[in-house]
Amino acid sequence: MDLHEDAGVLIHSQDVSLPRRILRLPAVRAVTGLPTATIYRAIQRGEFPRQISLGGRKVGWLANEIEAWIDSRVTASRSQEAV
Repeated sequence: MDLHEDAGVLIHSQDVSLPRRILRLPAVRAVTGLPTATIYRAIQRGEFPRQISLGGRKVGWLANEIEAWIDSRVTASRSQEAV
């Protein structure tokens, strides 16, 4: 297993064709534009992907789940615009 961190993004390249990425909180905030408190409140409400434990007090989010959440927000926003 190859695991390294680049700019707050952990890269796990077990599958050479498509590495699974784990985003740390600064990267999640950057890609979503949400502050920390909003992210954790949305998790409590079941409206945002849950973090995974990386050991100790470190947590991260699966990049594909964050990307799917962003896609769902875009879809919801665009469908409201059409009404």
